[in-house]
Amino acid sequence: MMKHGAETHAKIDNEASASAPGDPGFKSWINHPRTVARLQILVIVLGIVVIAGFATVIGRIAYLTLYQSNSDSSASVATDTRTMRIAVPPATAALEQRIELPPGAIVEDLRPMSDGSLMVRFRDARGTGMMVFDADSGALRRHWRFVPAAN
Repeated sequence: MMKHGAETHAKIDNEASASAPGDPGFKSWINHPRTVARLQILVIVLGIVVIAGFATVIGRIAYLTLYQSNSDSSASVATDTRTMRIAVPPATAALEQRIELPPGAIVEDLRPMSDGSLMVRFRDARGTGMMVFDADSGALRRHWRFVPAAN
């Protein structure tokens, strides 16, 4: 005599074995010819996409290596979100450029500008200021002093 739980367990085993993968009548979606053909096409297409991606990356590297540099000598200086190109002086130029700042000034920021000049932001005992110098001669082009407004 079987208990109620054993009968249920035997019934589940018989149902599971009737549709087991080893049975000749069992068909799975993975064994279907259309599914296999579709998977083969998917693998081929994804392989082509990967090869095209690698070719694009290699082509871009080659392009940047061969065609990015200009005929004149220049260096890239990174700014906030963009890159500026400034001219590099020839080897015969003076290696030192004297720039006069107010006494006691501490340089807070240096930035090359698009017209070839150099912007210097500084702080001293009187407050904050900015100066724009000509990069070639070192001559002062503009000078700003930021002071609080008198109320």
